[in-house]
Amino acid sequence: MTPDEVRSAFLGFCGLTQCRKFARSLVKLPDAETKFDRLRYWQEALWAKFLAAFPDAPDDVDTIGSCLHWCDLHHQSLLTGAGHQPIDLRHSESFDMAREHEFPFGFGWLGHHCPECRTSCIDWIALHPTECRMLQHRVHDAEWVARHRANQEFLNTCRDAYIPADEIRDGDEIWMINTGRGTDSLALVRDGTIVPIVD
Repeated sequence: MTPDEVRSAFLGFCGLTQCRKFARSLVKLPDAETKFDRLRYWQEALWAKFLAAFPDAPDDVDTIGSCLHWCDLHHQSLLTGAGHQPIDLRHSESFDMAREHEFPFGFGWLGHHCPECRTSCIDWIALHPTECRMLQHRVHDAEWVARHRANQEFLNTCRDAYIPADEIRDGDEIWMINTGRGTDSLALVRDGTIVPIVD
């Protein structure tokens, strides 16, 4: 089977969602253009079923990877490098739907992406700021929180704002944020960007 035939058959065999999940989970080894890591257990099981239906399909991971490390939307191989993933992206149902249909290989931290998907992801986020922006509104300056740290009553009523003092810089702010994955919470913001706090 040619790579195009493998892709077409596998897409018809397991469906678009599963085919994309399979492709996203293939890990290309960095030291060789055509070398891939082993298949995960669920990939091995799925490929065994596919081989039973299509015995002419490849059975070694490097050939499988070369065939399926591919963007089915833009019909091109995936390139090394992570997709677009801004730290302050709010996840929403509309974003997840757009990702699936408009840029399936453009978002995320995995080490490969489709450049056209990545561009589409950036453009979609820029055109939908209300749906994608985590930052909701400024609560107060972070310096104000630092000044009240000795006040136990304040800490009891504002536990979410208990940000380590050594993380706070002049000009930082505390914002209410909505990640799209739960209730609103507070975050440290510096120059308009959320500062990751490691516990």
